[in-house]
Amino acid sequence: MIITVCELLNRMSLDAPLVVLVWQEIISLDLNINPTLNQKVVLVLSIWLAYSADRYLECFGERSGVKLQSRHTFFLRNQKFFLMIWVIILLFSVFLSMNAFSSFQIITGWGLVVLAITNQTFSYFESSGTKRIFSKRNRTSLLLSLACIYLPFSIGILFEGLLITSFLFFMFWLNCTQIILWENANNLEKLHLTDYFLLTCQKNYFFIPFALLSLGLFLFLLCAGQTFICFSSITILVANYFINRISLNIDYKRVMLDQCYWFLPIILVIIKYVQ
Repeated sequence: MIITVCELLNRMSLDAPLVVLVWQEIISLDLNINPTLNQKVVLVLSIWLAYSADRYLECFGERSGVKLQSRHTFFLRNQKFFLMIWVIILLFSVFLSMNAFSSFQIITGWGLVVLAITNQTFSYFESSGTKRIFSKRNRTSLLLSLACIYLPFSIGILFEGLLITSFLFFMFWLNCTQIILWENANNLEKLHLTDYFLLTCQKNYFFIPFALLSLGLFLFLLCAGQTFICFSSITILVANYFINRISLNIDYKRVMLDQCYWFLPIILVIIKYVQ
């Protein structure tokens, strides 16, 4: 039952908006800021618009020839209804943003919109050259991390925002890399965490310095009092380890890992508000 619900969230592209919403809440708690409800609603709707459009467009262009997952074809099979809902949500989001954000916040928000359109353009015309320059997992990780920090950044929290963005990029990159490995695995042995780490190090020479830099960022954020961000990342890494070890279908593992990125941090948020 739980896996079925998680699969539905994934196919409808609702997991990415949930991830951004929860991590934005975690970051807001650590930075002592309080975005309005309307701002949160616009953020969630905007992420869904970008993520669902990306999934839909992946069924066309250069990527359409590869093996697409059910999460890619869900909107294509319900094309008319999806496009109608997408346009309605777009218009509602634009209207709501005009009343929820300042002029500067709208301008910075358009920066994210441009990045999202660029990402979708790259996805549509994706080639081997594009992958070498800036792969899909890197683009996805960057957009998600920027979306999580958008509200704090838009009110002038720049230095902490840059550090948190860099750290979240590594966390989201791990998720994308892990899922790619699962989907391309030829045997079960490659699904273990040790094999994953070694394979990643062999194919990505920058992984070790990147991981060390992220560890340094983690320690800095912890010392700076960003405890919710740090504890949330630890719980996700622990969950990643155990998901690697359990015997489950690859699709189930992928769905479970995606949901961990919002489900585990929201537990900390609930505990905080209960206290």
